[in-house]
Amino acid sequence: MHIVTLDQEPRFPPESRGRHVLYDGDAMKVRIVDLDEGERIPDCIMAESVLFHVLEGAVTITVDGKPARLRAGQCLITGSATLTMTAHERSRLMGVQVPGRQE
Repeated sequence: MHIVTLDQEPRFPPESRGRHVLYDGDAMKVRIVDLDEGERIPDCIMAESVLFHVLEGAVTITVDGKPARLRAGQCLITGSATLTMTAHERSRLMGVQVPGRQE
């Protein structure tokens, strides 16, 4: 069991991604993504399925060239894809990566 109080987690810029991993296990990895207004995460190739839950703010997440604008309370779920993310205001997201099945 792992309990996290998301509003008490410190803020980390995108270049510090390795420091804001909340959980890293065999079944999934959970991290917090903090972005300031206008900040962008460049193309990232995700080999696993991913869920992004917008905790605060508003972002556009582009999945394989298709943009989706999300606001606090919304989630994006996708399989392996190339992703980018741009914040329209100061934003915080929880990202959950789930590896594919090993066959």
